[in-house]
Amino acid sequence: MKKLLLSLILGIFLLSIVSAGISSFGTFQQNTDIKLLQICSNCTFNNITSIIYPNSTQAIGEMAMTRNGSVYNFTLISNFTDAPGTYTVNGFGNLKGVDTTWVYTFDITITGIKLSQDRAIIYVAMLLLLVLLFFTTIAGVSFLPASNNRNDDGFIVSINSLKYLRAILLVFAWSLLIGINFTASNISGLYLQSDMMSDLFFNFYRMMMLLTLPMIFIWFIWLFYSITQDRQLKRMLERGIEMGGEP
Repeated sequence: MKKLLLSLILGIFLLSIVSAGISSFGTFQQNTDIKLLQICSNCTFNNITSIIYPNSTQAIGEMAMTRNGSVYNFTLISNFTDAPGTYTVNGFGNLKGVDTTWVYTFDITITGIKLSQDRAIIYVAMLLLLVLLFFTTIAGVSFLPASNNRNDDGFIVSINSLKYLRAILLVFAWSLLIGINFTASNISGLYLQSDMMSDLFFNFYRMMMLLTLPMIFIWFIWLFYSITQDRQLKRMLERGIEMGGEP
């Protein structure tokens, strides 16, 4: 029993040593070149023996690393970084004249950002806040008048300035919708293994951004025209002239 317990403790100890020797090189964006490094001041060479895909298949076999002082590097081209997940780099060098193996991992994501629970909470909270503000704004717009005040006969009796607030809120809702698509694109890129949804939301975002500038230009023209027309209409109403509709 004591031997079994001792063997179990020794096994856990050895496993912890092996696990501690496997470090992460970082997180990189999908379909980009990655410069893999190994530092050794007491080596004359370092070679990569294999790079393993996230699905445990081999990406490349043995490759020599280029030396620059005590830094050895090898560039993994973008053809081999198309699959999101954790890659494993195995290699060896002659540390102090003795062949010594080494291993580390790196992660590939669509955006190049490491997935984390904290980041997920922040992104989801931002998205929910934007969605809540959007629907609140649309609800507020529905309660605001779209034109001037009229009597039962359809004649304009006064100028209603709240219709301009309605126009401002519609612009605000448009900007919120842009933010929703941008945030949804980032969330999809971070947490989905496929970039289809990310591309869909980003294309909506890009299309809306392209439309924003001409729409703002048209909005300002409409605003200037409406204010000018309302000033003329107000002067006519003050003179007692009944208007059956807006000019």
